[in-house]
Order: sequence, then C-alpha cells, then structure tokens
Amino acid sequence: MGEGFQVDPDKLRMHAGSVGGIKSGVDEAADAGGHVASLNDAYGWICQGMGLPDMLRGPQERVTAMIQRVGAKLGEDQHKLGDAAKRYDEAEAKVIELLKELAESLDKAGDAPKLGGR
Repeated sequence: MGEGFQVDPDKLRMHAGSVGGIKSGVDEAADAGGHVASLNDAYGWICQGMGLPDMLRGPQERVTAMIQRVGAKLGEDQHKLGDAAKRYDEAEAKVIELLKELAESLDKAGDAPKLGGR
C-alpha cells in the first residue's frame, strides 16, 4: 500500500491569503494600466503629433484586459483554496464523529450478557 498524505487546512487557508495578496497587486496593476491607456496627455506634443497615444491605446487596453483576467483567476484560486480547507475540516469532523459512534457501539457491545453464564 502506498504512503498516505496529510493536508493541513490552516496552511491551505494561509496559502489562500497569500494568493489574495498577489491578486491585490495584480488588481492594482490592472487599474494602473486602465488609467494609463486613457491618458492622451501622458505623452508630449511630439508624440501626440505622431499619433503615438492612438497607436498604443489598443495594445495597452489588451494588456490591461489580460491583467484583469489574471486577477480574476487568482480570485477564483483563492476561493477554491479556502473551500478546500473548509471541506477538509468538515471531512475530518465527520470522521471523528463516526469514530466516536463506533467507539460507543463497541463499549455497549462489551456490556452484553455473556453466553453460558460466564
């Protein structure tokens, strides 16, 4: 039989928190990207005369959208990690309850009358 594995739900929750911290930074980057993409006056008059703001707007908006999708995926992962920790806690509580019930049943079986008067 292969070796088992252990899962520490608290470590899963801690990792979910770390993922949430990274998500916050990614969300901030997406906000900054959206802000920059909308600034025509962020470029000097020579760049504006060359049409640079219009040329860069599309790529900046696409990159901003990609960053937003990364943030959304990180949010999903954070949520899934938290849910997994909760499910592990619930499964452990259920196993503990079943073992207690089994122990009580075995204790009661020990009180059964003996056959043959012994």
